[in-house]
Amino acid sequence: MARKSAPDPIEAPPSEPKPTQATPNATATPSYEYLSGIIDVSHWEYDAQHGRIASALLEARDAGVVAVIAKATQGKDGSDASFPAWVDACAKLGLLFGAYHFGSNTEDGDKQADWFFKHVAAAGCDPMRTALMLDFERDPEPSLTMTLEQARAFAERVKEVRGWAPLLYGDTSFLGQIIEPDDAIGMCPLFPAMYGGSMAPGHGPKVPPAWAKRGWTLWQYTDGTYGAMGLPMHTHGFGGIDRSVFKGSLEQLRAAWPRF
Repeated sequence: MARKSAPDPIEAPPSEPKPTQATPNATATPSYEYLSGIIDVSHWEYDAQHGRIASALLEARDAGVVAVIAKATQGKDGSDASFPAWVDACAKLGLLFGAYHFGSNTEDGDKQADWFFKHVAAAGCDPMRTALMLDFERDPEPSLTMTLEQARAFAERVKEVRGWAPLLYGDTSFLGQIIEPDDAIGMCPLFPAMYGGSMAPGHGPKVPPAWAKRGWTLWQYTDGTYGAMGLPMHTHGFGGIDRSVFKGSLEQLRAAWPRF
C-alpha cells in the first residue's frame, strides 16, 4: 500500500521502495484452500476510474473479488476524500469492507486511532462489520515514519475501543527488523506485503518472530506488476492493483471478518 500512502495527487508522489520481492521458486500445490479476492483501494484507484467506481467494483465482484479495504486516514489529520464513495459502493454490492489508516510520526498513536475512528464513523461504516487496519511502513520522508511505540499505542487504542486488535500491514523486512519476538503488537493479525513466492508450503511471506505461532492472516502478494506464482495479478474493472490472499475459504473469511 506504499503507493497509496503518498500525498494527494495535487503533489507529485515520491518514489518509494517496493515491499519485499521474492523470486518464485515453488510450484507445489498447497494442501489448504485459499482465496485471493481481496483488494485495497484509495483515491488513486478512484481517480483512475474518474470516480466511476461502482461499475468497476461490480466487474471485480463478478470476477471473484469479495472484500475491499479502503484508505480512510493518514497521520494526525489527513483523510482520503474518496473514502465515503468506497463505503457506499461496497455496501450496495454486498462486499466485505475494511478501512485503513496510514500511520505517521505526526501524532501519538492513540490520537491517530481516535482520528481514524472519527472519520470511519462519519462515512457511515458499520463498526461491527468493518475490518480495521494499520498501514505501518516506511514513509518516503524518513522523519515521518511511524515509530513502533506509536504503532503499538494505535493498536492498543483500537483494541480498547473495538474489543479486538486491528490488522497490521507492512513490508516483511521492515517489520522483521524492528519488532521483537515478544512485542505486544504481535496481538495484531499480520498482513504482510511480499511480491513473490507462492502459496506452496514454505514459499509464502517470511513471518516475523512475533507471529511465529500464529502466522499471517492476509498476504498482499501483488501490486499488479510483481506478484506470487499462481495467483492473479490482474483485477477485472481496475487492472493492475494491490491484491491479497486469505488462507481459507470464502465461508471462513466471512466468519473471521472483521475480527480475525
